[in-house]
Amino acid sequence: MTEEAEAPPSLRKNGTLFLIALILLAGIGFGLSLDPSTAAMKGLDPAKVRVGLGIFACIAFLWLTEALPLAITALLVPVLGCCFGLMDVKNSL
Repeated sequence: MTEEAEAPPSLRKNGTLFLIALILLAGIGFGLSLDPSTAAMKGLDPAKVRVGLGIFACIAFLWLTEALPLAITALLVPVLGCCFGLMDVKNSL
């Protein structure tokens, strides 16, 4: 008799939390409302501000729930900033 190997509960929990964080990132990225005139008065691009706030919310969620190790969560900030065009690679390093 062979039994299927089941992932330990901690791995299933971390995978679930990671999936929830990704869904929240997408939801926050599309759902954040920002008055474009306020950002424009300060010389900011409203789209970049929304993306930055979405990344901040996702990283905060990952950090608080420890779905990923804290070091990996910290390294995601510059990586996501580069991927979403908020900063160039030279400035992120």
